[in-house]
Amino acid sequence: MMERSIQDAADALVPLLRQFGTCDYGIAIGGAHAKGTADAECTAATVRRDLVTWTTTGFYNHCALSDLQKMIPLEDPRVMLAAWKEQIRPYPSRLRASIVQQDLQDLQDLQALLAQTAALVGAPMD
Repeated sequence: MMERSIQDAADALVPLLRQFGTCDYGIAIGGAHAKGTADAECTAATVRRDLVTWTTTGFYNHCALSDLQKMIPLEDPRVMLAAWKEQIRPYPSRLRASIVQQDLQDLQDLQALLAQTAALVGAPMD
């Protein structure tokens, strides 16, 4: 259930936004930054990071799934948004395993970099 102020804003905006739809559309609060690209990659268990200006660590494609999972459809005449949400429920197990594997590799790379840095400056590694 949405807060009253959010619902009021949605009720006012949906008729205005509807006018921009010239093809199949859905209107939602929230949503996926990379819809159409990241969802296909996530289904294939591909973990990708893009370096972007709004985050220092980059945008990970699998973040789009959490955006999609949390979105609240306001109008979905062709049931597109509901279908997308259904595709990721439950969270894809192959993607979960790929994310963990990538994070472990990143951690090993960081440990190696720290060890090299410590060796260069003569600092002990604990």
